[in-house]
Amino acid sequence: MLKIDPAVTTIGLAGLLAVAIGIGAGNFAAQSGVRPDQIASPAFADTAAGPQWAASATGRVEPVNGEIRIASQVPGKIVEVFAKTNDKVETGDLLARLDDQEIYAKIAAATAETGVRERERQEEPPTGLAKERQDAEDAAADAERSLSAARELFDSALRALRGGAGNPEKITDGRKAVSTAKSELDAKRAALAAVKAKPDMPLETRLESSLAMARAELSAAEIALERTRIRAP
Repeated sequence: MLKIDPAVTTIGLAGLLAVAIGIGAGNFAAQSGVRPDQIASPAFADTAAGPQWAASATGRVEPVNGEIRIASQVPGKIVEVFAKTNDKVETGDLLARLDDQEIYAKIAAATAETGVRERERQEEPPTGLAKERQDAEDAAADAERSLSAARELFDSALRALRGGAGNPEKITDGRKAVSTAKSELDAKRAALAAVKAKPDMPLETRLESSLAMARAELSAAEIALERTRIRAP
């Protein structure tokens, strides 16, 4: 947050005080018949004869739209900072990264478990409404993975650009890819909700439930990873 230099504040207040003293001296001269040049100001009298006027205060300057707080959603150790003073950033740009080694390990484990559960589910091919629901669930899961991958690619391109070896066009393409992936995920989730709301929808089988749990663990790990990213609002 910006702070006003106390020395600058002191000069400003001293100037205002001098103006006030001058006005008061003029009024006194008009009432008493004494010329203003015969009145000595205590603030600017002989410095050797007495103390000077002095004032100081603290203050702050805020943007027109209010204060903007930037912080991570979870506590952690900052291991990488991407933005420097006077850098221009856009919404979603990576500013800093927290330690994420443990989370990547969880993502790897959840990905492996999800693959096993998907192969197991193939042993019981669904039909009718159950197949329609399964297809919608697969599409939503693929959209989640696509969004996570788009963010990783965008962050990698941004890291390379900050290091002086990147391509600005990849940054633009990366932003578009992330935006498209978000829109696609919203659409797939809406389609899944519509399918599940259909009447006479059969209950999930044991293998389908196991796969749903594995995917939920993977999604939670990906969300935890994103929370270690401090992005521009």
